[in-house]
Amino acid sequence: MFTDLRRFSPAVLPMLSSEHVGRSCIGLIEINATGDPGFSLTAEQLSKMLDAFASKAESLEMIYFTGTDPAGHPQLSNFIEMAYEKGIARVGLQCDGLRIAHDDRLLATLSRLKPVVFLEFDGFDETTSLILHGRRDLPFEAMRALDRLAAAKLPVALLTTVAMGANLQEVGAIADYGFKHPA
Repeated sequence: MFTDLRRFSPAVLPMLSSEHVGRSCIGLIEINATGDPGFSLTAEQLSKMLDAFASKAESLEMIYFTGTDPAGHPQLSNFIEMAYEKGIARVGLQCDGLRIAHDDRLLATLSRLKPVVFLEFDGFDETTSLILHGRRDLPFEAMRALDRLAAAKLPVALLTTVAMGANLQEVGAIADYGFKHPA
């Protein structure tokens, strides 16, 4: 019943089955830049993945790039362009914002290509950041990235990991911040 997707490993794809034919779906594709030296998706692999999605859905609403530092992948702009060329309506990019906060060239590329940026934003407290990510500066970097994304008029969605004992008390403030921010 399920399509054998092992030939695409270790990239992440949703399980496509005959029940998905004719429905739109979101494809989740892992692209790694720096954190996983064992795997970095190639253009050829991505092309095959996108073709597999296209064969199972009448329309591809969205492809979502994630992974270890996907914003730093050397072929990111080519990957986003390829997705659009293959008829995908929206491209999403999940990232922590570290590169966006400081890299003008990356921001210009994203501004030109207009992906939806799913920005990891887990709270304002340095301790939360330390607990969830092992570093204290992510709240500040994410806020800077969000401001830069707003200035570039890019579509943004905040993506929050909520963990008991870490940031549960911040959920309301995160939601308020997200709704009030111009991004």
